[in-house]
Amino acid sequence: MLITPHLLAGAVIADKVGDFSWPVVVLALISHFILDAIPHRDEIDKNHLSRKQIIAVLIDLVVGIVLIWLVFREMNLMLAVFGAGVGILPDIVDNAPLIFKSIGHNKWWQDYHHFHGRIQQIKPNWGVGLLTQIIVIISLVVWLNVK
Repeated sequence: MLITPHLLAGAVIADKVGDFSWPVVVLALISHFILDAIPHRDEIDKNHLSRKQIIAVLIDLVVGIVLIWLVFREMNLMLAVFGAGVGILPDIVDNAPLIFKSIGHNKWWQDYHHFHGRIQQIKPNWGVGLLTQIIVIISLVVWLNVK
């Protein structure tokens, strides 16, 4: 999944739970893996980030941050940021060796990376893969507005 759906899912979960708590952490982490199991597209070369990939990731990150701000600015923005941060944490851990090379040799990280990669097996074409993520984003915004 792109960054934006993970950020938004964590933020919506935090808003629905309503506080800075362990249930938010657990649910936002679980949501990350559920979203990754949905067929999608988001190619990142784990060994080397190309300039194109860096630009795509930065655009995605900015879109996610702006969306969180737009949706939650009239609500508890700090709570949303907390949930969003937890929601994206599994990808931060998975991609840590891009910055900290030695982590890639750690057995725990290798096991985690293998698990994280296994749940993302279905890779549809870019049109379908992007559409599923747009549907997720819209669904999350609709769920947020359900009282």
